[in-house]
Amino acid sequence: MENKSTDSLVTIIIVARNHLEHLKDCLESVMNLDYPHLEIILADNASTDGSADFVQQKFSSVRVLRFDKNFGFAEGNNRAIKQAKGDYIFLLNPDTKIEPECVNKLVEIMEKDKSIGICMPKMPMFNEPSVINTAGIIANELLLGRDRGAWELDCGQYDREKQILGACGAGMFIRRNLFKKIGYFDRLYFTYYEDLDFSIRTWWIGYKVNFVPQAIVYHKYRPFRKDIFNEYIDHRNRLRMMLKNMSLVTLSWMLPKSLYSDIKSIYRHIRRKRLRLA
Repeated sequence: MENKSTDSLVTIIIVARNHLEHLKDCLESVMNLDYPHLEIILADNASTDGSADFVQQKFSSVRVLRFDKNFGFAEGNNRAIKQAKGDYIFLLNPDTKIEPECVNKLVEIMEKDKSIGICMPKMPMFNEPSVINTAGIIANELLLGRDRGAWELDCGQYDREKQILGACGAGMFIRRNLFKKIGYFDRLYFTYYEDLDFSIRTWWIGYKVNFVPQAIVYHKYRPFRKDIFNEYIDHRNRLRMMLKNMSLVTLSWMLPKSLYSDIKSIYRHIRRKRLRLA
């Protein structure tokens, strides 16, 4: 690799909320990265399990930001990004483990092509690396997002670098000046769809979002609980994303279909709950 690709400072940001059980694995892998110019920030969303104290004691080179409330993924990252010094911002979930060459490979791709705004690594399952967690975010005509390749056996079918609709927030590598052009994550999302919204806004201004399979981050993925609150947040955020990013012409057919689909989904959820209680 040419030396110029290792001159840039990369800030790794890990937003945590009671993730003490995962932070040792995550940060030990970060400390083993081959990339020479790193700034590491833990943004602690008012954890009550001692996460911030643990990191401060065991990983003294990590800068710990202690928030007095849970700001969620979007605003937690925003606050850390505003204090970061890096030319690139690498968002990592606390329940991940990163390969030593990962950052080198992502920086190399970004340095070669200045039209790329966001990259993301391949993300296999932490405890079952032969199974894919995500190779990017895809969506249907109603912007219902899902992970590309999720739960598939990794047989090399996603080993080609590719432009993708969206990058997963669990491992999102962002060119710093992108925030000056499109702003930060939408804090009103709190969680769900903030990464896809940010990716779509990146595409709208002419930057690309790329999947880089040579870079690897393992993720302890756990399916979300499908309670009524999560259903509400999920549908609300997708609707917000549509209204923000789609033209009036597109919304004229997309919105009625989406609302019909959302009402059906919520009705099925309520009906299943009633049947369980019967």
